[in-house]
Amino acid sequence: MAEKNTRKPAAQERKEKKRTGPSPAELKEILEWSRSHLQPYVQDEMSTYDHIKRILFAFIWPLRVIGCIIPGFLWGVIMRLHVALMPSGLYRFQKVYMMWLESWLALISIYFLGLHVHVHGKFAPRMKDGRWIPIVANHQSFFDIYSLVTQRKISYVARADTVDFPIFGVGSVNSDCVFVDRQAAASRDKARAQIKKRIEDPEAISPLVVFPEGTTTNGKYVVPFKTSIFETGSPVQPVIIEYAHNHRRIGWCQVSLLEHVRIVGSQFHTRVDVHVLPVYTPTQEELDNPGLYAENVRQYMAKQGKLQLSEVKTRNSFNLVKALAGKISLDELKRLYDESHAVNLN
Repeated sequence: MAEKNTRKPAAQERKEKKRTGPSPAELKEILEWSRSHLQPYVQDEMSTYDHIKRILFAFIWPLRVIGCIIPGFLWGVIMRLHVALMPSGLYRFQKVYMMWLESWLALISIYFLGLHVHVHGKFAPRMKDGRWIPIVANHQSFFDIYSLVTQRKISYVARADTVDFPIFGVGSVNSDCVFVDRQAAASRDKARAQIKKRIEDPEAISPLVVFPEGTTTNGKYVVPFKTSIFETGSPVQPVIIEYAHNHRRIGWCQVSLLEHVRIVGSQFHTRVDVHVLPVYTPTQEELDNPGLYAENVRQYMAKQGKLQLSEVKTRNSFNLVKALAGKISLDELKRLYDESHAVNLN
């Protein structure tokens, strides 16, 4: 008897080779499970209205992005010229000037994308000893930093690869930012030391902004805080960034940066409310226990911002991205979630 030919048709084999990521059915399963377990890191489903806007803005949002990039590119060129002319570093007055220029150009950039920032409350001045009070904020968009930069001179804690960005890298270095590689323990330890040194520096030009969640969410939740900034024992000024929405939230999670920018650029108008809360001064008990300090600030911010608390850790966000890219299976995603959840319970 002739053996049955189980070889797949050549066309089907080519199609399977071209396909990257999970199949539509697998993708549906991943998202359905994530909506019930990884709520902070899953975007709202697109409504009919969102689909209509996507069509209407198909040719408009790229033009808005170009308008957004031009001021940033101009700032990057000016910054590189300064660095080239002064390889030993910028003088203090030059850094102040560049931060002022950065603020105005950032305002123009986000205006092109339809973002309009409104500030409620006042940022704290320097303390009596000359130090700045660090700012801790929730994190939900690539444009969080832009929204803060438009309102005052700031430095921030950024990913290590930010220095390699063609436009923003040189500016982040000269803005006295602190860089951390989240995958390297040695880098994280170094970042803690740099954060402490930066906060205790009375000669610092601007306050340091930290996003203690360690990643972006969909804007509905506040996830567990990293404790680095709270280990310094310094008072902090909580800030809540809110993107007004009538339909779909614009939080940067589950999608690429390009898709996130497309979503933002496809809104008719996005109001950004920056709620500056009073300075939070730790008690002696909180000074002795940075974890308690971080948790109390988190709960305070959630209450003031009317946000939900979630115990789903940051690592689950990265694992979800891997699953959506087909790098890990749904079973592996569930296993990693169970492991992180077990740590929470312990």
